[in-house]
Parts: sequence; structure tokens; C-alpha cells
Amino acid sequence: MDNIDINSEYSESSSITFEWTLSGLKSLFDSTKGDKKSKVTKSIRFGNNRWQILFYANAGPTKDGTEGGGFVSLYLSCEPTVEEKEASLNLRWVREGVYKFSFELRNVGKNVLYNAKEAHNHSFTYKTANWGWAQFARRDSVYYQSLPVKAQDAFVIICTITSSPAAPSQTLPRQPVPKALLDTVGSLLDDPLYSDVQFIIPNRHQSLSNARKIWASKKLLQRSEYFETSVSDPLEQSIGTPQTISHTSRRSHRRLNMILDEFEDSDNDDEEFSESRSRRLSSSDGTDDFALSLPDSNTEDGDRSETQSTISEAHFASPPTEPFSEPVKSIQETIASVPPKMTIVVRDAAYNTYRAMLYYVNGTLPPSESIPSTPSEGCQVPGAKRISSRDQSSSRAEWIKEWMAANPGRPAPCSAKSMYRIADSM
Repeated sequence: MDNIDINSEYSESSSITFEWTLSGLKSLFDSTKGDKKSKVTKSIRFGNNRWQILFYANAGPTKDGTEGGGFVSLYLSCEPTVEEKEASLNLRWVREGVYKFSFELRNVGKNVLYNAKEAHNHSFTYKTANWGWAQFARRDSVYYQSLPVKAQDAFVIICTITSSPAAPSQTLPRQPVPKALLDTVGSLLDDPLYSDVQFIIPNRHQSLSNARKIWASKKLLQRSEYFETSVSDPLEQSIGTPQTISHTSRRSHRRLNMILDEFEDSDNDDEEFSESRSRRLSSSDGTDDFALSLPDSNTEDGDRSETQSTISEAHFASPPTEPFSEPVKSIQETIASVPPKMTIVVRDAAYNTYRAMLYYVNGTLPPSESIPSTPSEGCQVPGAKRISSRDQSSSRAEWIKEWMAANPGRPAPCSAKSMYRIADSM
């Protein structure tokens, strides 16, 4: 008969039980009254000399200070073997396996249980050789108020140890993500072809039609809990109806606000030095909200209006002839089937800062490289080329130009203080 493959799980464990009858309790308990911590009483070694029980008759007085008050302590001590010591480096031994152990404290006849405790998933090393309970049971319960124990002047401590093989360690080393893949994902930012969210970042007193724009993918943005809320389904359910949603920044402690007010958004000054970023932007004072609107609202978007106008002129300027009626209808259906794109107006951050933050949310690298107060070699981003500082007279603009030349395709370095402002509002 052929064997039938059956899905099943297996586990392997081994257990040992050690019973220790501790006698002479009257002398042991009476001599330790009032002790902050009594001397230890040790059992013989058991389990091939690998284990030992540590008993403290008095772990310290109780707060009320009553006679006989306090607790007894019980610990399981791991005694390293010769093989474990020889296999270790500088006596830093480790016992293989994961252990579960329990203690029971009973009378000599074992028919009265005074207390029992159990511990799971413990490991033993040179750093953690002893595990147990400092307050295992009350002294008066196990001796002074126990007639059977007083009569026999002894009780039994039962220790059960169960060992299981340790879970195999991760054998596959962690591999860094290829830089080419990171650059590819990063290049998706500000690519309208693969984007469905448009961020409009106007300058102070600037109309939206002249504002700078950043395109992003909603799916990549939703990796962030903050943006997952901003671009979530409730907005999509209202497609066709103009929507404006305000997001209020998290209010910080007054003193923290005073500190954050001193974080000048220096990214606005840095943008004028980039050829591709010729306009100078500054964050709006006192504005703590995002304005979100769907594309059919009255947002001043010159680029979209121009695109829509071009489509209209190209396909609908004159009545199509009969042979082309079906293609034109197909084009109309295609345009109608394209999901509308979301527009988010950002009025409280500089372009460079927000672009670097979106680059980070895309899941590529940390938010570009932070601009140091004095250009130096101290600030470096993984995967970015290092720029050596020439002298202390090197300006921020020169440092940024050198960095951008050495790291094409990356967002311009942003001010760390500016990034703190965004992080605080998120």
C-alpha cells in the first residue's frame, strides 16, 4: 500500500522532574526573621549536573512588617557543563534549546499544594544563568500557618524542566535592495504617466496656475498612514462632486511651537540656485492645512486646462465624418474611463522639502540628503556619492550644485529643520 502524504506538524521535547525534600525548616525560618535577604540554600545538582535549585527562606520583609511576613524565593540555576565551557569564547557559554520549567511547593505527603508557578520560553546563558521568582510564596503560608509542615519540619519542592530545540536561526543573509531598483522606483515620482495625485505647491501670494507641481502615485503614497488617510476611499466615493477637505496640523506644546517657529525654511532660499528650480518659494505663515479638490472643481490649473483644450481641439473641433464616428466614440469612452486625478494644494512647505519627503514615502531612500549648516562630509545618504568639502568658504549653493551633479535623478538636498516642520504636522 502506497504511503499517503499527510500534512502534519512535529515537535520534540524532553522533560526531567526533580524532587527536593527540604528539612530543618524551623531553624531555617526562625534564623532568617527580619533579614532583608537570607543566605541561599542550594539543592544538589541534577540532570547530569546541569541544574540546581536555589532557595531563599526570606526574600525580604513585607511592607506591613508583620511577624513571619515576607516571601520565600525559588530559582532554577543553570550549571554549565565542561563541554559548554570549552565550546565558549572567554567562558561566554550558551545552553542550546528553549526551556519551560515549573516549581511546586507541597507538604511531605504531597497532598497539599501551597503554591506553583511556571515559566515558558526561557534560554540560559552566561548572562542569564538563573531564572525564578523572588516572591514565590509567603513565609507564613508555607511554614508558620501550616500545621503539616511544622509537624514534619519539612516540605517538598518539585521542579520540572522541559527542553525543546531552539528555532533555527535565519540562514539567508539580508541582501541590500539593488540601487538600480531604488532608482527606478524613485523615478516614478513626478511622472504623470504613472501618477494619479497632483501636489500643487504655490508661492506666497501666487496663483495656483503658476504654482509648481509634483505628481505622485496614490498606491505608493498609501504606504504612509498619513497619506493613506488623506487619499483614502471616502474621497473617491464622492467623485463628480467638488470636495474640499482641510487637514489641521497636530498642535504641539506651546514651548515646542516656539522652538519650531525658529526653524526657518531655508529650502526656499536654496531653490533659486537650481536651474530646474528657478522660482523662489517660501512657506505660508499661519497656514496649517491641505486643500484637497477633485479635478472637476474650480482649481486654477493652467496645465490641465491647456491639456483639455488641446484634446478638445484635436478631436472635436469639427464634426467627424461618418467613417470615423466609431473611432471618435471609442476615444470619448477611453477619456471617460480614465479615473479622475486628485489635486492636493500644499501651502505650508517649500517645494524642495516636500519633494524630498515624497521621495522618502515612495519607499526609496531617506529624505534626500540634509543640508549641513557648514558643508562637510558628515552628512551622507546610503547610495549617494560623497562630496568632499573644499574649504569653509564654500557656500550652500555651491555645495548643492556639487551634490546634484554627483547624484543625478535625486531630489535636491533639503533643510533638516524644514523636514522637522513637516514631520511635526504629520
